[in-house]
Amino acid sequence: MAITDLALIKERIGVAALPERWEALFPEAAAELESSGCRAADPGYYDYLENRYGMMGERLGEYKKLAAAVRDNEALLGLLMLQVCAMRDRNAFPGELALFKLEEREPDPARDSFQALTCLSLTDRTYRLLKKRGIPEADVRRAIALPVGGLRVYRERHGGRNGFDLLGWFQLSVDGKLFPLGRLEFELYHFNRNAAVFTDGNGNYVNLASDLAVHRSGHALGSAGNLDPEGGFVAEISETDSAWEGHPFLEDGRVSRDKVRLEKTKWRVFLTGETPAINVHIPPGGGLTPEKAGEAIGRARDFFSRYFPDKPCKCFVCQSWMMDPVLCELLGENANISSFNRRFKKMTCKYSGRDIFHFVFLLGNAKEIDYTSLDDSTTLKRRVKELYLSGGCVKELKGWFV
Repeated sequence: MAITDLALIKERIGVAALPERWEALFPEAAAELESSGCRAADPGYYDYLENRYGMMGERLGEYKKLAAAVRDNEALLGLLMLQVCAMRDRNAFPGELALFKLEEREPDPARDSFQALTCLSLTDRTYRLLKKRGIPEADVRRAIALPVGGLRVYRERHGGRNGFDLLGWFQLSVDGKLFPLGRLEFELYHFNRNAAVFTDGNGNYVNLASDLAVHRSGHALGSAGNLDPEGGFVAEISETDSAWEGHPFLEDGRVSRDKVRLEKTKWRVFLTGETPAINVHIPPGGGLTPEKAGEAIGRARDFFSRYFPDKPCKCFVCQSWMMDPVLCELLGENANISSFNRRFKKMTCKYSGRDIFHFVFLLGNAKEIDYTSLDDSTTLKRRVKELYLSGGCVKELKGWFV
């Protein structure tokens, strides 16, 4: 097969959609492949990553096998080379991934997994970015190694099937924005663009919803079970010379229909949508005790203030099914998840109520879920199953704390 024939590559691999820039980039990618080869498809590249950074570990053999399989499939090799070249444009590539789609086909380990190789193709660049900030070698190595576990995570969430679907997520790692620090992972981010927090300087805060369409229930319009706009409202913040007025978020994350007035003589703006923040992510495994969470958060405070002084973060944020206060009711106040949940002040946002099936029940992207057949082998799973069978759901909310 002529490697210069993009149409044939798309047909052989089953590419349903490709970003326009990638289409235009293909001749350049094909020329590079012809002249220099594709390093990401060379099994020796993963020996290099292990020898240089100690990052492959027990996954080394798996990645070398995958690279060899892609190398020996000319169509897949051409597509990998195109992705590798496209990913070098760090401004364009992350936003283009939603435009790249593969057809649904029978399982093919190499086709379903090749983007894991794309993900590691800029490892040297990421390493240099982080070292320029003076980040210790051990922390840099842990950060650049995060994508390596993507193949394992896919198998765990898809019943043992091989694949990789985290290329978009791990763009954070490629750009040196995601760091494992103890039990948690932390990302350079920003505060909620649909909220603004005001403080009186004495430890008191009021969080007002901003430009947010609200269902009559108080949750974000468009969320699961909150689709009917009748009786809803748009929460906006108005400002005069003397005060701000707006709809505050309630303790459970809903938005109050009643407005509050904050006098400028007492209150000042503390957080807006563009305020730098530390985004908290909870990787699976390891337990989430208050002690482990607290240790990780303490490390993050020191880490980001020390190595990212140009991005002064004023708060922590999180968007997750773990932010729903209903979990405290289901599991009790002493549960680890409840303790973690209580750290955060809640804010509604558009939620699907389905993330928990992906992250807890490991159902992948199942479109239809039979609640009666859900695994109930743990207390969390059993209580969540009962909740859904009774018509409830676990909401993916936003949270924050200082």
